Amino acid sequence: MSQDTFNSHGEHPLFWTGVTGKERYQAIKDIETCVGEYGFITEFKQFSDLDMNICIEVETVKLKALFKALELVIHLDQDESTVNSAKDSQIVYLHLSFLKGRGNLTTEVPAVPG
Repeated sequence: MSQDTFNSHGEHPLFWTGVTGKERYQAIKDIETCVGEYGFITEFKQFSDLDMNICIEVETVKLKALFKALELVIHLDQDESTVNSAKDSQIVYLHLSFLKGRGNLTTEVPAVPG
């Protein structure tokens, strides 16, 4: 089977890996702010409080700016990627690891009156 069989977001996405020592909520907020300036998050999966995957769609012309903005809030493990400039937009899969995670994700549920 070809890779495209499994790729529902188009051909040849980019794969970035990041690490942060920030608290999980703050890191996610910072990433959302960065991505919101240059593109948008189409999907995310949180596996625990240790890591998550984020699918980002961004216009190709804004890709380098997104990379540089993300570098200011998290440590990215690679250099800027080569992109297909013939495409209008690009899909980026960002795998993010949280150094302060403990492996037991807990989600606070707000108290609802009544």
